Amino acid sequence: MSLSLLRPLAAGAVLAVLLTGCGDDVSTPAVSAGTADDTAPSTAGMPGTFGEIAAADGDVLQVRNQMTGQVAVTVTGDTTITSQAAATRGDVAAGVCVVVRSADADDASDAAAVTAASVAVSPAGDEGCTGGFGGPGGGTGRRPADMPTERPSGMPSRPPGGGRGGFGTVGRVSSVTDGGFVVDGPNGSVTVTVGTDTTYTKQVSAAAGALTVGRCVRVQGDADDTGAVTATSVQVSDKVDDQCGL
Repeated sequence: MSLSLLRPLAAGAVLAVLLTGCGDDVSTPAVSAGTADDTAPSTAGMPGTFGEIAAADGDVLQVRNQMTGQVAVTVTGDTTITSQAAATRGDVAAGVCVVVRSADADDASDAAAVTAASVAVSPAGDEGCTGGFGGPGGGTGRRPADMPTERPSGMPSRPPGGGRGGFGTVGRVSSVTDGGFVVDGPNGSVTVTVGTDTTYTKQVSAAAGALTVGRCVRVQGDADDTGAVTATSVQVSDKVDDQCGL
């Protein structure tokens, strides 16, 4: 296939994963296919990567992230590709995975109730809400041994979208209510209230042509000893305020 040119680890870590900025103009040269940027922490053994498509060469994407550096991602004929699209409240149903951004910037990541500024919807995978949210549904619950603990310089302190809102929650929807829905997250059940200002997005099937330089991707797949990833799935979305985030 040829491309046309893709809580939390602890509460704060998942927020960084979901909302890591990658908004500078692409200037980093592509590294050789199958290798990770020498300046990046090793990602071997991590279930994929996330960030901005910095370069594309045939079936290989170079995905750049401010926390983990640049990683080579191979897309095959078996890779499932989806793209972010507008959704509605009706797309939020019991059993789907969600990432909720709170309308209150002061909401703690372990809040038992939040009011949603935005809701990103994704179908549950074979292992539930463990893929696509950076461990696309709630995270793996494990911090890789060499993941940085400090916020990189230049990384936004607020989420994409003009700094609107706080963390919210991630996980599987257990039930839908008149005023919103309930999420089973890593720290227990969270009651989510929605309003007329709440926005919704979802993932829909896409072709390889959607994987173009400058777009944002979240990749699931196994990393080899060099950190290069063979993608089983790729979620692609556009930047918000020149930053990457689902």
